[in-house]
Amino acid sequence: MEMKLVILLGPMMVMVLNHASPANGDITCQQALMDLMPCKEYLTGSGPGTPPITCCSGVQTVYTAASTRECRRNLCECFKKAAAGMPINPDRLKQLPDFCRVYLPVPLDPKIDCES
Repeated sequence: MEMKLVILLGPMMVMVLNHASPANGDITCQQALMDLMPCKEYLTGSGPGTPPITCCSGVQTVYTAASTRECRRNLCECFKKAAAGMPINPDRLKQLPDFCRVYLPVPLDPKIDCES
């Protein structure tokens, strides 16, 4: 199963990462996805019912680094593209901020409108 996920994500990651090069110092799509890699098993439902500490550290890092509206919008699009290629459990995604004690102004939902 793990190998299938890597094969599925490989081309998608390259596509998403090609769009990651802001000149203003904000966190890139690539950096954010790497920070959130420890969340993969939790989000896909193949891991325990709570995210690991390393996942929550990544969530906090991305949250802190996404300091501008433009950066948050770009990361939103990045995450939507990444989520489209993974079997993410929507309930686990929505619970992630609570488990990691990061309070977001918008819900985590792969169907969210990134422009709003």
